[in-house]
Amino acid sequence: MGFCFVATDLFLLISSAGYMQDEFGASPSVSAVANTLFLLGALGARVVLGPRIDGLGRRNCLFFAGLLGCGSCLLYPYCADLYTFCAVRALHGAFYGVGLLCANSMVASVVPAKRRAEGLGLFMLSYTLASALSPYMSMYLEYDGNYGLIFQLAALCCLVPMVLSLMLRSGRPIRYEEGTVQTGNKYFEPTALRITSVLLVFGVSYSSLLTFTSVYGESIHLESAMVNFYLVEAVATFLSRTLLAKIPDRYGDNITLIPCFIIYSISLFVFAWVHSPASIYFCGAAMGFIIAYMNAVGQSIAIRRVGPERYSVCISMFQNFYDIALAFGPIMLGAVADARGYPDMYVVAGVISVISMIMYIFLHGITKYRLKYGSIRSE
Repeated sequence: MGFCFVATDLFLLISSAGYMQDEFGASPSVSAVANTLFLLGALGARVVLGPRIDGLGRRNCLFFAGLLGCGSCLLYPYCADLYTFCAVRALHGAFYGVGLLCANSMVASVVPAKRRAEGLGLFMLSYTLASALSPYMSMYLEYDGNYGLIFQLAALCCLVPMVLSLMLRSGRPIRYEEGTVQTGNKYFEPTALRITSVLLVFGVSYSSLLTFTSVYGESIHLESAMVNFYLVEAVATFLSRTLLAKIPDRYGDNITLIPCFIIYSISLFVFAWVHSPASIYFCGAAMGFIIAYMNAVGQSIAIRRVGPERYSVCISMFQNFYDIALAFGPIMLGAVADARGYPDMYVVAGVISVISMIMYIFLHGITKYRLKYGSIRSE
């Protein structure tokens, strides 16, 4: 299910900028608005439905999210103008946000606390597979101008979670877990604020890869190499999650994330001035490490101090902050690309990544170091 929702997102996130430029003559910054509306739709749906998902039933929400998401994908080819396309993007984003939240909450509620980072990381291997196949296929079809097939594949990916939801058992009532902190309200969890703030800034940097990679490849005449960029990135992510999955739970957050921040930031600076396929593949492999751990370890940190009945709220908050970054990041960075070009835009993205690392160190890393040298088990 996670694979299908992420694949649907990336099918359209990667290709929509090129589609809008070809069909409606939109500029990079204007094209980013449609992706922003998609993510704002996901954000709004999670804010409204996130605290109510357990009451409505995760399985029921998952079913309707898949069904209505499929319908949204089939509407894209019939959009007559940019305004209609943006409206459908926002609607589709709402269904995507609810579906992915349901899938993550289901997994978080069954993974043992002492192996939560490992369990979530292994679950997100489905994200890795989706991040390899869907951008590769999307960019391949985009360069051939076959956008109709892209929309059809995205619709098919929405149907699969709908069918799988019918095979799931109804969950048992969630009970309070002793020793956890109960704070905040049904929309906000203060204990998750620090890590989600870091993710907010990091997501702005990461949005440069999700939105502008295909058009960047065209501008430097390395389209075929840029198509393979996502495959290399996904292979690195897969290897790090399978071979190094136990590191976060065994050695702690800092040993896991700080090196990844450094590697990712350096890779963005290199990516700004790539001139050969080899340099593109090097950057893709290096970036795969931080992408492998950020979501898994970040979600583990976010839900660590709350009971199971607050998982949906924490994960919703975590994903909302991430989507805010992915929504407004392309607008900010698209303006830089319009004014200075794509290389300078990726330099700015690298600087933003460094800022997110500094935020992590001061908001979470130093505290974790003082509490038994960053051990996840210390809490």
